[in-house]
Amino acid sequence: MPAHLTYFYLFPVATLIAILAISSGISGTNFWIPVYMIWLGFDAKMSFWLGLLTMIFGFGSGTLRNLKQKTIS
Repeated sequence: MPAHLTYFYLFPVATLIAILAISSGISGTNFWIPVYMIWLGFDAKMSFWLGLLTMIFGFGSGTLRNLKQKTIS
């Protein structure tokens, strides 16, 4: 399998996690930590920090978009 297709399954998983997190009002980190631990094989400490990093980038991109649209001051 080519290297760029190694983790191809994560895009649909990420889409489902985003839909589930948005519709339930729960942080997406709660859904990403099991993915990091079970499917990708990271330990609990690394999964926590990866989940936190994922959340920071998600919040950051949303904040930047809202600043560009001037929907927040």
